[in-house]
Amino acid sequence: MKKIFLTLLFSLFAFGIQASVSDLFEIDDAALSEEFASLTQLETIVVGHSDLTFESLITEHSDLMKSIHLQSDLSNGLLGFYFEPPLGIPSFVWGFCLGVAGLAVVYFMTEDKEETKKALWGCVASAAISTAFYVVYFVWILSIP
Repeated sequence: MKKIFLTLLFSLFAFGIQASVSDLFEIDDAALSEEFASLTQLETIVVGHSDLTFESLITEHSDLMKSIHLQSDLSNGLLGFYFEPPLGIPSFVWGFCLGVAGLAVVYFMTEDKEETKKALWGCVASAAISTAFYVVYFVWILSIP
């Protein structure tokens, strides 16, 4: 009876997920063209003026720039400034769980001082917690008559 119930339950989930996920892959060409219309206008302006800067583009075509939502800082991942931690695990956790080995993994994989510091703080936190645990444990053992 359990096998029949589980088979029925899994098949319902599989068909339910399949029906809802298929809607994600439908493309509305009219909406897509509408979204890229202002970007196409901006492209024609930039191609037509070779001496155009980002600041002059903002002052001369402010309405177009507001509709596109361009940002002047490039820290949002445009040139690879987005940081991806090693294997998707935060650096602090690497240091906390693996200690010096986790610190080495973060250092060699990221080559970033800030992330290495986070792993170091994780290593220090782990050492402090384990030291406090052992001190409390040995005090408790010594106090037993």
